[in-house]
Amino acid sequence: MSARQLNIVCDTNVWLDAFIPSRPRCQTVRDLLVCAREQEHNLLYSGHELPDVFFEIVREAKSWFRSSGREVDETYAAAARSHAWACIQDMHEVATAIASDEAAIWYALKLRGFNEDLEDNLVLAACERVHADYLVTSDQQLQRKAPVAALDPADMLALLETGLSTGATFGQREP
Repeated sequence: MSARQLNIVCDTNVWLDAFIPSRPRCQTVRDLLVCAREQEHNLLYSGHELPDVFFEIVREAKSWFRSSGREVDETYAAAARSHAWACIQDMHEVATAIASDEAAIWYALKLRGFNEDLEDNLVLAACERVHADYLVTSDQQLQRKAPVAALDPADMLALLETGLSTGATFGQREP
């Protein structure tokens, strides 16, 4: 067990990387999720992300099928939806949703002058709500605007692997 459990909020693009094998960061994100779970950190996501993750997984599955020269019929469309549901179930099992409610919307609206991206502002509201230690995202603009430490998946994985993220001091190992 780690010295201190961290609250790690993962953005939509991180979850898509985890579930779509053709994405270049897929294995890195999967390793990150395993490492965070092994160290018993809190993996979190903003609840508003679920429809986007679901839609993109279905879209990607259909696109892959079409690229192989086949037509997407109802059987394959149903299989794509079933796969997306399984991914959402996996997401739910390894991470905890942060509710998007009136307070989150209020916070997102207040950030509009600072950032025009509603989805990003809802992620930032989620970070605020749970007092996130880290936001993991591949979105460089969001990384620059985040009020918490924001890292891409590879950097977050490297940080977790060093043990520095949990309060260990240089030259000392955790018990």
